Amino acid sequence: MSKSFAANPVIGSIFLNRLGLHAGRAAVAHAMAKVRWALLAWQVAPDLRKTFQAQGFVVVPDVLPEEEFNALVSQVGSQQACEVRECIQGDTLTHRILLDDRALVQLSHVEKLLHHPLFEPLLTYCGANRKRPLHYVQSVKNGAVSGNHDLQKVLHSDTFHPTMKSWFFLDDVPLDKGPFTYVPMAHRPGRTRISLSGGTCRNGEPF
Repeated sequence: MSKSFAANPVIGSIFLNRLGLHAGRAAVAHAMAKVRWALLAWQVAPDLRKTFQAQGFVVVPDVLPEEEFNALVSQVGSQQACEVRECIQGDTLTHRILLDDRALVQLSHVEKLLHHPLFEPLLTYCGANRKRPLHYVQSVKNGAVSGNHDLQKVLHSDTFHPTMKSWFFLDDVPLDKGPFTYVPMAHRPGRTRISLSGGTCRNGEPF
């Protein structure tokens, strides 16, 4: 499903969007997600499903026992064989390791987490998709470089259709370190949001 308003003359048409093209695309995308959520609901605990549908996100503390968690943290911190990619956005420095099959050979504890009986089904349900998502080891350093303000620190919507991101934190993130912030119920396709012809998206396009 194309999302670029600028690159596509059809979905970017002012005339067609005034007639409801974009609102219709968003409504269909949300309807499809609802069907998939219903089909995948059996594999997730009712309380987690209820929280996700009500708030748009779910927080699960202490997924791993302390011993397994410490082993995972130690393994991630000591690995040296995986390729690290760097990204700078404004004053934020991000390092990422793609968790492909080659990387997971070096990170057995991480691979075990990705198949955890709570973690994996929850990602499948929230993403409304049985396809395995991309996973990374990620380090985000807030204010680590000189530069303009990082737009990722401004509340925004990544896209107009239901999607999913997840984080398994290896460290606590206090307020002064820039924790992720979410707006409860912002996932709901209300009439005001779904009819917007402009707004904030990760790529600067309308959602």
